[in-house]
Amino acid sequence: MTTHASDVPATPVFVIEYPAEGAATVDGTPVYVPEGAEARHAAIDEVRFTASLLDRPVRAIDVDPNGTRYPLLVDPDGTLTFLAEPHPDPDPDPDVPDREVHTPSSEEGAASTTPTTPTDDHDSAFGEWWARIDEEHPPGQATDGHVGDEHGPHETPDPPEAAQPPAEGAPSTTPARPDRARRRASRSGPRVTPVAIGLAVAAAVTVVAVLVWPDDESAGSRTSTASRAEPAAVAAPAGWRGTSAWSRSIAPPGAGRPSVAALGSVLAILTPDRRVALLDPHDGRIDWAGEPLPAGNLALHATGDTAAPVLVAETEGGLLVWPPLRAPRPARPPTAVRFAPGAHISYAGTLPLVTGPNGSAAALRGEALVPVRLSPGTVAMAADTAHVLAGRAVGPWELLGFDGRTRVVTPLPPRPGARILRMAGGGQGVVAVVWSGPGDGSETLAVHDASSGRVLAGADAPIGSLSSAWIHPSGDPLAALGPVVVDLAEGRASVTPGVVARSVAGGRVYGTRDLHPVALTVTGVVTVPDGAAIPWGVSAGRAILLTGDGDRAVVHAVDPAP
Repeated sequence: MTTHASDVPATPVFVIEYPAEGAATVDGTPVYVPEGAEARHAAIDEVRFTASLLDRPVRAIDVDPNGTRYPLLVDPDGTLTFLAEPHPDPDPDPDVPDREVHTPSSEEGAASTTPTTPTDDHDSAFGEWWARIDEEHPPGQATDGHVGDEHGPHETPDPPEAAQPPAEGAPSTTPARPDRARRRASRSGPRVTPVAIGLAVAAAVTVVAVLVWPDDESAGSRTSTASRAEPAAVAAPAGWRGTSAWSRSIAPPGAGRPSVAALGSVLAILTPDRRVALLDPHDGRIDWAGEPLPAGNLALHATGDTAAPVLVAETEGGLLVWPPLRAPRPARPPTAVRFAPGAHISYAGTLPLVTGPNGSAAALRGEALVPVRLSPGTVAMAADTAHVLAGRAVGPWELLGFDGRTRVVTPLPPRPGARILRMAGGGQGVVAVVWSGPGDGSETLAVHDASSGRVLAGADAPIGSLSSAWIHPSGDPLAALGPVVVDLAEGRASVTPGVVARSVAGGRVYGTRDLHPVALTVTGVVTVPDGAAIPWGVSAGRAILLTGDGDRAVVHAVDPAP
């Protein structure tokens, strides 16, 4: 990954120093240096984790013991680019007051609660981040002020073309690559490793434009039989049928952005003509379709409560947010949420988390962004219903409540004397932490309760094998990191050496071993044929598979094999 220096935001800038032989700090915070490792490599790795979180290069200054300062860029893949010129001066950060919270000892193993009363200037600190759209038109709104979000019963849109079933026994299309269909930062388990003090991750707080129903439009009716979905042959992994219950053409996932979303009873797609549509997962018919969306990359996500999910369409520069879906169609048109430049969205928790380059974070609650205050040295990892999870590279985490209260939680070690090596991820009530292992050649993954710090499940794995992304999709009891599969419902874990987990769906973990696809459970390995489509999710008990390429894509609903 290479990026011109002028394209990299001015903040954050990490200062790497070496106060003593074999020691390093990042922005003044000591970095853990494993035995036998170089201090500089350990410090650069801390900064690289932040680049992975932001999915872009970040700026750093490498300060030699003699005082010489070297400005450089650190890419997510660890590539270093040394610069001939100093870093540009950043814009002043919002004035965010520090908060003091009591950190319990690891022996206490409990969370302390320190109320922090919001001050009158809480919102003013974010005022400059409001993106004004007074003279712009929210997505889905016509330029004449007439809003058309749905089609009325007498104005049914031209339906998306149904997928044509291929010859019996042959796959309908080439399976879509899982790494193409999912962005790293927007996966069910994104890489959200916090780093040392000084990281500035800002919420681009936004203006919210609420769209209204036009007087002459109402809820859409179900489309005609001309748009019905059809069965099709599909190369599915073991455990799923080789013929779909139904298949339908959808927009191809652009730039790795998902064009399908599933949570609870909600199954949404982006149609080939760029409409957001809600499907009946039982037969694939369209229950509702919105107006065509503007050109540009789009991504669909379903978040929140599985009983009433919130549908989100991520656009370039903002979101379209539909109210909680308790019926086959939205109760009203979407809310348009605009971001300031440089904002980044992740979905590790039950709510979308918006971060940016200037020191703040915000969660999407309902149809509005709610900012939280990050303590110095912490980074926002995930947003859940009641709080934002913020952590440090090797320290306790914080639960930043939307009521202004902060809870500091110190995790209990999986064994006496274990040291935190890194925070691997979190959200949905848990935090995944990589600890030092029982021997020199091992590490330990421990999954902790986010509120108490106690260990829910864990396993020892070969050293270096726990460096991939933490994967934990909403509503699934299974989670994974590298070769470790964790069943949070049962409180147990298993290790399959050589496997790297890539996704979780339908009670199985999908990944690779020696470049070949495999599926895992806590009880063993299931062979996956080369070329099989990997389940994207599960809806109404059926696996949702995607096949296709950059120009055409098909979504399949596949029943379990008998």
